[in-house]
Amino acid sequence: MPPKSKKKCSKQSKLLPYYLRNGPKNITEMEENTCSATDQMGKENANMAASSSELNKDTQITKSSTLSEELSKLEKMIVGMENRLKKDNADNKVEILQMFNAGTLEIKKAIGELQDQVKEHDKAIRFQDKEIESNKNYTKQIKNELDGKISEMKKDAIRSGIHNRKRNLLFYGIPLQGSLDKEDTETVVRNILQDKLKLEKTLVDKMTFTACHRLQPRKDSAPPAIIIVVHMLKDRQLIFNSTKNIPKDSQITVRQDLPVELKIKRSKLAKLAFTLRKDKNFQTRIKLYDVELKLEVRKNKMDSWKEYKKED
Repeated sequence: MPPKSKKKCSKQSKLLPYYLRNGPKNITEMEENTCSATDQMGKENANMAASSSELNKDTQITKSSTLSEELSKLEKMIVGMENRLKKDNADNKVEILQMFNAGTLEIKKAIGELQDQVKEHDKAIRFQDKEIESNKNYTKQIKNELDGKISEMKKDAIRSGIHNRKRNLLFYGIPLQGSLDKEDTETVVRNILQDKLKLEKTLVDKMTFTACHRLQPRKDSAPPAIIIVVHMLKDRQLIFNSTKNIPKDSQITVRQDLPVELKIKRSKLAKLAFTLRKDKNFQTRIKLYDVELKLEVRKNKMDSWKEYKKED
């Protein structure tokens, strides 16, 4: 029965002379080990090529680390086989070493090329990182510019709202005279201007209101506020400046009409001001600076007004 044919190995092992492939046992084992190592190198080389292809596809820096590990394993395997061949005393050792060294050079050349590719990929990734960081900075800059423009647009809208309401005044704390639909609101306001604000009747009678009515009822039990639109700006200013004459024990307050967002803030500041007057005996005022409301306090009339801060 004819002997079974041996498994074919790589192309380089076929270059071995016939008598070496069928010679002493140690040489046969050396050839088999060489075949196995060469095939293993081929597999490792294929794995490295696949890793390189994947790196090209995804450009991920983690692939460089994996590839370096595989290359290190190959180099260790080559060094081990070289040491083994050097220790063997078989005939034609020089020929075997020359053949093996030629294959080793090819493998090392391939390894060098792969390492160069890894370096190129690393360089490309670093360049992309710089581009990404540059784009982030540019996006942040654009966002800051847009935020600034939006902020200015909001301020302009508030300024416009303040300007449109510059003739308006709001009266709070005036009891409802009769029913809401039958009350003569303008007469009620004129009486308040004379009795509480101490304005002369002749001046009050000359004033013209282009609007004077109650606002929608509030959720609490307080009477609805009254809004008036004064025709002459000087009359509006006279009324507002005379609010200092309102008795301290009176529930009536007169305030400038403001856009909704400023009304909400003023309401919060008014509650805080009430607490400061009660607990710390501060004098308080809420003043508008451009589009910003500030709560100012002082101990007495001899002190200067200053903006209230929580640490005060």
